[in-house]
Amino acid sequence: MIYRVISIDIVDGKEEEAILFGKRTTQYINARYPEVNAHVLRNRSGGPRVHVVESYDTQEAWEAIIAELKVDAEWQAMEADSRHLYVPASFDETFYDVIS
Repeated sequence: MIYRVISIDIVDGKEEEAILFGKRTTQYINARYPEVNAHVLRNRSGGPRVHVVESYDTQEAWEAIIAELKVDAEWQAMEADSRHLYVPASFDETFYDVIS
């Protein structure tokens, strides 16, 4: 099993809108791909930042889902609608292997 963690800063004044968007996207992923367990986390310390944590059985499973999302019109529209909420230069994506 692997975990994918995306961390990104929220544009000043957009925190509530960004949190709502995060909820919407994780609900979409969890509904469409029940084998994925996605959550959005709000930073409790530090500045306005969110983290999306997703679990996948394998790297290949993640790659297959990402390939589907790249051609999913609804997903692409959601991503386009969110660009004003986040600081692009702060985007960080990390993968973790579960060892226990």
